[in-house]
Amino acid sequence: MPFDNPAGSRLEDRLRRELRSEVMFDAFSRGRYATDASIYQIEPLGVVVPQSREDAAAAIAIAREEGAPVLPRGGGTSQCGQTVARALVIDCSKYLDRVIAVDVEGRRVRVEPGVVLDRLKPAVAQG
Repeated sequence: MPFDNPAGSRLEDRLRRELRSEVMFDAFSRGRYATDASIYQIEPLGVVVPQSREDAAAAIAIAREEGAPVLPRGGGTSQCGQTVARALVIDCSKYLDRVIAVDVEGRRVRVEPGVVLDRLKPAVAQG
């Protein structure tokens, strides 16, 4: 797969055809995901914002089949550049952001991958 020109690629075509999620390969969207809270800037191949766990898994499978690296991304608040790479970014923060279960006694919480601390704290406080 030619990683120098991601727009219009087989990867993009398959993602658009096989997912019900947001698929963004335009220059503006890739530019927004090229940075985090660190000093690093690396433009991704494209971005998928999955609306379900099934779409997230399908996006990963499609990327694997097309030979594209994958970068899962939550809140994008990294201080060391971990959320930027020349890869397919899978941003779970928009739709996959629920706290599923809180077990105060067992000190465990089950969450979706896009949960941020501001959403987790009130759920844990409620128990």
